[in-house]
Amino acid sequence: MMRTEGFRERGLSPGALLEGGLRMLRRAGWAGLLGAGLLLAAALVQVAAGEWAAARRADLAAQRAQLSGQAPAGARGAPSVAGFLASFPAASELPRVLARLYELSDAHGLNVERTAYRRADEPGTPLARVSLQMPVQGSYGALYTWLGEVLGSTPAVGLESFSIRRVEEGADLVHADIRLVVFVRQGE
Repeated sequence: MMRTEGFRERGLSPGALLEGGLRMLRRAGWAGLLGAGLLLAAALVQVAAGEWAAARRADLAAQRAQLSGQAPAGARGAPSVAGFLASFPAASELPRVLARLYELSDAHGLNVERTAYRRADEPGTPLARVSLQMPVQGSYGALYTWLGEVLGSTPAVGLESFSIRRVEEGADLVHADIRLVVFVRQGE
């Protein structure tokens, strides 16, 4: 049953309100009717968008929990930042990584002249970046094969820059300036 006490105190009945509303719509004409329809459509879109946004927020919160290492027990194998950072070698393993680079260069018949090292902390992470400036001489094919093997077998190593020039025109011998980056976990 409709509550009409407040309307009756003011001298308005539900029938009078309905009649006044219909009169207003007739005076507004087609533009008023179109405006009322657009208002109704906007209200429906707002309700639907609100439900979609709430579902999206819940999905993002679940992803944030997974990435921060707080994944639910049923989400085995879910990626986390902690797991990703743990995949990098410890700083104490850097000599082993470098020895692997030199072993591979020897296996491919390359001559690494000298290597300059530079270490810098990666801001906001527990990682350190070790830049290696490596002048290398050898055959063109061996150089590319070596780079492919290094980058494919050692995920902590990245190629920062690479420049190559032939020692003599028509010769297979090339000289390359290679800058590699090795990421290691600090404090270990």
